[in-house]
Amino acid sequence: MSGPKRQHYVPKMILERFKDDDGKLYSFSKCHPEKIIYAHPNKLFAKSHSYTQIGSDRAKNFDVEKRLSRLENDAAPIVRKIICTARTGKCPELTSLERGTWDEFVFSQGLRVPDVLDIAFQDKFGKSVCKTDEQNVKARAVLGVWEDEGGKDVLRDLGSMGLAIAVIANPKRSLIIGSNPILKLGHPLEDSISEYWFPISHDVAVAHYPSREDEELFILNDE
Repeated sequence: MSGPKRQHYVPKMILERFKDDDGKLYSFSKCHPEKIIYAHPNKLFAKSHSYTQIGSDRAKNFDVEKRLSRLENDAAPIVRKIICTARTGKCPELTSLERGTWDEFVFSQGLRVPDVLDIAFQDKFGKSVCKTDEQNVKARAVLGVWEDEGGKDVLRDLGSMGLAIAVIANPKRSLIIGSNPILKLGHPLEDSISEYWFPISHDVAVAHYPSREDEELFILNDE
């Protein structure tokens, strides 16, 4: 089975919404903040064979990457709808199908990044397996969004939460996006009152948060 070698863990269709007029982004690593990189989105937040599984015969399986790609394709019009509607000062009013896809997309984004997969793998296995097995375990873990009972429980929890859409009004201000773009805010000991924020463009962020409202819109001032 063939597939792409270079695989993004933050989708290009999200990164594209942060680029400047030249089609590039400024980027840096927290380990080396003095080194600023100016590059196109296709060169950022990607790794070689992030989700490729390797068989005993060394054959490469791209099923996980292809499933993520299908989800990104399904989520792309929802991203556009949220951004375009929010910029007019209105809530997007997602359909039940759109909302279900959005929940899957946010959950997968929070799970698929190296920051999360690497820590989870080390906590469970340490250095007890070879590199190939490590890669396969991490790739397989991403499928938990759809296949594991725990993943289904998370999707149900997300579906029971409201959505907050925040828009930056000042054109001179901008959101940034990181290698783990899902920001958790809330009580450190109680997940039930946590919020999960996801910047989807330079001026729009979306959150799952505990609320009786399906969707709420907030216009952000500089503060």
